[in-house]
Amino acid sequence: MRQLFLFVTVMLVGCSGSKSVPEPIVPVLEQKATPEKKLSPEPVAPVSNEGLPAGRYAGYTVTTISTVQMTSRFNIVTKQLELVPLPVPTPTIAPSPVGDLELDGRGGYELTGTKELGCTGSYRYDGKTDAIEFTTGMMKGLLARMNRGRDGSPEIAVNFAAGEKDGQKQFLTIYFSSGKPDPAAADRAFARQQNPDAPKDTKPAVTNGGHLGTLLISSTRGTNLLDLATGKIESPLPGGMSHRHPQANTPEFALCYDKAQKLLVRVVGPKGEPLTEPLFATEWSISLPDSPRPALSPDGQRIAFYRREFNLFAKPMLNTSGVVVYDRKGKLLAYFSGLCDPAWTPNGRLVAAGAMGMPGGPYLPDSKDGLFITDEMLGNLKAIPGHFEPTTRPDVSPDGSKIAFLESNALWVVNLDGKNRTKIESAPPGSRGYAVAWSPDGTALATCVHGSHLNSGVYITRITDKATIIVRNRDGKPTEPGTRLSWWKGGK
Repeated sequence: MRQLFLFVTVMLVGCSGSKSVPEPIVPVLEQKATPEKKLSPEPVAPVSNEGLPAGRYAGYTVTTISTVQMTSRFNIVTKQLELVPLPVPTPTIAPSPVGDLELDGRGGYELTGTKELGCTGSYRYDGKTDAIEFTTGMMKGLLARMNRGRDGSPEIAVNFAAGEKDGQKQFLTIYFSSGKPDPAAADRAFARQQNPDAPKDTKPAVTNGGHLGTLLISSTRGTNLLDLATGKIESPLPGGMSHRHPQANTPEFALCYDKAQKLLVRVVGPKGEPLTEPLFATEWSISLPDSPRPALSPDGQRIAFYRREFNLFAKPMLNTSGVVVYDRKGKLLAYFSGLCDPAWTPNGRLVAAGAMGMPGGPYLPDSKDGLFITDEMLGNLKAIPGHFEPTTRPDVSPDGSKIAFLESNALWVVNLDGKNRTKIESAPPGSRGYAVAWSPDGTALATCVHGSHLNSGVYITRITDKATIIVRNRDGKPTEPGTRLSWWKGGK
């Protein structure tokens, strides 16, 4: 989930026709003498096409706006079902107010959106450190560094001064991206991250940072099984969200699928063949399609998932929300109101998050906050000590001693007793985490991140040093993220 940006404060200096603009929507332009309206014909410093390719770098900004998602609740006073607006933060990409940044590969640049002001100039590039210095023109004095996006494409991010508000300086971050994937360069960058003294052409020893095993990446659209060593992807299961316990002895999956606008859950085999009868989870009209998130126990004998039921006309009225546990014969073993996102410990204890973290959670019946755990007999439910904000997506470490989870758009780890709570990583700007899975050896965590085209993907972070990579398939492209993960040793 990590992406490096170097933010440099700069005041854009125009050439003529300065105008005041609303703060802080666009950069402030000041009046200066007009520079030459042509790119520098001679190189100012060595430029490496591998390090900083020539061409146009598309400019854009990322802002977060609040959209409204409607959810339902029952008004006990009027005895009517009401629609309630629920604000949802949504990242939005907008064009750059200064246009694109064009590099000629010989030390000259141009801001294409301000051609009428003659916004050209020169830059120097240090191929050893990837440092960029803009030496003339509007961006004179700007120091920046070339960074690699998730697909290896060169990127530059700049904080432009945008006036003041209430006595505080305002800034507008503008990103410039080449949009040209370069997986080999991204792998070299990762190798240098592990060994800063290595030459720039150092190649990593293996694919995906040396992490091994099979990574299940699933969403309501279907499931991919990715071999981390080779990047090979297979999709043997039918459509729907699936999950496999990483310590299961048999290749069986809990599958949630849609049938006649109802979300059903069952156990299936390695090719999607049904092994149990379907169980009702919820209806599309009252829940998001990925909300059941079924989890199969390590021994494969119990299946847990989130169930939501609402019937205004039933007597008494039906309004439930919580985690249910069934055996393979369809017998209900337990029900935990106000919880969601079930997971299993290696010895068969159930872990779940409070439903307050779900979309519309505050309006669900008996919603709880935090993390909860049962004993091996599914009794004695208790909260894991410690203060938690709305928490989602818990996953238990292979040794059963820790829980990884998402909270406040960041990845955290905590002991089962609530001690040693540690923040591992925050989601990149303008993005959000949706799934978590431990590596089979317990040394790393995989996360699915959704956001802008630069941030979305599946990331693996080592816990000891926070080193992070983007997961790639065998074509070298970042794999598409899902909303459910599982990671086990060996093949499928």
